Amino acid sequence: MGSGGKRGPSTGVRVSAKRAKAPVVLSTEQLKLGLTKLEFRDQLLVLLSGALGTRRAELAALWWQDCDFENDTFQIQHSYYWRHGGILKSTKTEASAKPLPMHSALKLGLLEWREQSHRTQPTDFVFRSRLYGGTKALDLAAVLKRKIRPAFEKLGITGVGWHTFRHTVGTL
Repeated sequence: MGSGGKRGPSTGVRVSAKRAKAPVVLSTEQLKLGLTKLEFRDQLLVLLSGALGTRRAELAALWWQDCDFENDTFQIQHSYYWRHGGILKSTKTEASAKPLPMHSALKLGLLEWREQSHRTQPTDFVFRSRLYGGTKALDLAAVLKRKIRPAFEKLGITGVGWHTFRHTVGTL
């Protein structure tokens, strides 16, 4: 069975893996303008999402121990899924688990965020849910819906999602 498509309910029938619609890609100016409308935490989430190219679940599962400030790298090891009360799993692919470089601006932002955070033990989530006392990851779908999308929509930019930031950086 080759990659590039899914199998349909009929045996041997290949279903196209082509996207139904093209992902939203922002210009540098749109991204900068959108960031000015966000609070610090949400700016940091958007920048991390774009710079690292991580999936939403991998970003949610980021622990402080995954941030190696001495060697300027990230070691993404988990994914966090909110279904069924929150499940922590290994990353989706081996490629996701490879070390990623930490840009100096991200490093400074994360260090500032750590100073503002109340839970900074190695196995604490970098972006934790205050609702659950830090025992669960922040619900990034809710952050997107309540904070990030409205900020970009005020600028007339619709359809923004977590993949937007991955695709924007990949395109730039």
